[in-house]
Amino acid sequence: VRSVGNTEDFLCLLAPSVRQSTRERLTKDGCKCRDVTNIENPYADHVKKHFTWTLNKLHLWNQVDYDRVVYMDADNIALSKLDTLFHCGHFCAVYMNPVNFHTGLLVIKPDGAEYKKMLAALHDPTINSYDGADQGFLTAYFKYTRMINSPLFDEVACAAKGGCEDPLNRLPVGYNLNAMWFYEKGHWGLYRQGGTRWENYDPPGLTLAFCVPSFIKPWYWYSHMLMDTNWRLWHSKRALLHDEASMELQLPLFVLPAVALLGVAHVLAGLLAK
Repeated sequence: VRSVGNTEDFLCLLAPSVRQSTRERLTKDGCKCRDVTNIENPYADHVKKHFTWTLNKLHLWNQVDYDRVVYMDADNIALSKLDTLFHCGHFCAVYMNPVNFHTGLLVIKPDGAEYKKMLAALHDPTINSYDGADQGFLTAYFKYTRMINSPLFDEVACAAKGGCEDPLNRLPVGYNLNAMWFYEKGHWGLYRQGGTRWENYDPPGLTLAFCVPSFIKPWYWYSHMLMDTNWRLWHSKRALLHDEASMELQLPLFVLPAVALLGVAHVLAGLLAK
C-alpha cells in the first residue's frame, strides 16, 4: 500500500489471537494498532473454519475518529495510489459478479449508530449470510436492490466537490480486479476501461484481489507453479519488503518439485517407449 504513494494512517485492528511478535512488527512498521474483541459468528456452525471470525470486519464502522476508512483484505495488493477512494460515499464496494458485491475492498464512513445496528442485525432471523461470512451478511444487510441500484462512483466529480456523501456507491470493477480474470484470455483485455487513469496499466486497475481457493493463495510458495499471476504480480510486491520471508529464500522449494515432475515425466516416457 505504501509502495504506491499512500501516506494516510495505516490502521490494524487486532483480534485477541494475534501473536505478540506480529503486534511488535506492525508497530515497528508504523501501523496504528487497535485491539478489538471477536464478534461471534451466528453462522459459524455452517461455514468453513477460516470464516469463523470474518465478522470482525464490522468493527470498521466503529472507528469513528476517522471520516473514511479504506479496507483491503489480506489477499489484495495496491496497484496505484488509493487516495481518490476517500472521496467515495458512506459504503462502497465492487461487484465482481452481477449478483453479489465483493468485500475484499471497501470504503466505509464510520458511524457508531450504524455499528450498533449491524451488531443487532446479526441476531435478526430475517437477515441471513449466504456464505456464513461477512460478505453474505453485508449483502443481506444492505439489501440487494438498494446496493445494486446505487450510483456508480465518479472519482473526478466527487474529488471536485471534496467528496461524495451518497449512502451507497458501486465502485467500477477496475477498482478491485480479480486475478482469476487474467486466465480467461491470458491477458487483461476484457477489463480495460476507457477513460480511467489505469486504462493502459497491466493489470488495468487500482487494486488486485487473489480470489482463489485457500490452498493456492499467493502466500503459499507452491501456488506459484500453478498460477502465473501469483508469481508475476504478488511476488513483485512481496519482494519489496526485503525481509526474511522473501520468496527468494523459497526458490529452491519452488524449483525442486518442478525438477521432480520432469524426472517422473522422463521415467514415464521411457516406460511408454518400451
